[in-house]
Amino acid sequence: LEALSPEAADYGAVNTVDCAVRTGHNTDVTGFLRSLGERIEALSGDVLLLGAGGAARMMAKEALRRCRSLTVAVRDPGSEHAVSLRQELAGAAVRVVPLGQIEGP
Repeated sequence: LEALSPEAADYGAVNTVDCAVRTGHNTDVTGFLRSLGERIEALSGDVLLLGAGGAARMMAKEALRRCRSLTVAVRDPGSEHAVSLRQELAGAAVRVVPLGQIEGP
């Protein structure tokens, strides 16, 4: 690759390559936001994200740009993914908690 799109650079991941210009793109968040459609305003409040894997990490970054608070529920808060996410988002208004600590409305 000779270049990265702003999204690929920001998220540190590429899932699509434009071979003609050797540019890497990441379409995960774009697809997620597009799927919300008119409900995108839901990201302005309190957001609960399930999981801390690669795609969840990108969604967490995007949610933090828009939301009031972010809670990430994971099976194992000590897992490599959860610890990495916590470190990457240090200083942001985010909680990483075990799935069992999530209370319903």
